[in-house]
Amino acid sequence: MNERRLLHYLILVVVEAGFGFMLLYFRYNYFMEVAAAAAASVFYAVWGIWHHSVERRLRQTIVVEYVLVGFMVFLITFLALNL
Repeated sequence: MNERRLLHYLILVVVEAGFGFMLLYFRYNYFMEVAAAAAASVFYAVWGIWHHSVERRLRQTIVVEYVLVGFMVFLITFLALNL
């Protein structure tokens, strides 16, 4: 794996870990938990689209995949927060 790609994945892991810590920090504030989950999902989708664009492998199916996976993760997190 080249250094540029490693940097891309490092950014993804660090930012998503930050959103995970936000979920823990705001565990008693439902609105902030949902906002953190939504922001994490949006970041994931945008990061994936950006990453594939930089790698010159971006296709419409990849965009749809990242958007759907981000939405599904948000939906699962949202439903888990309501339990």
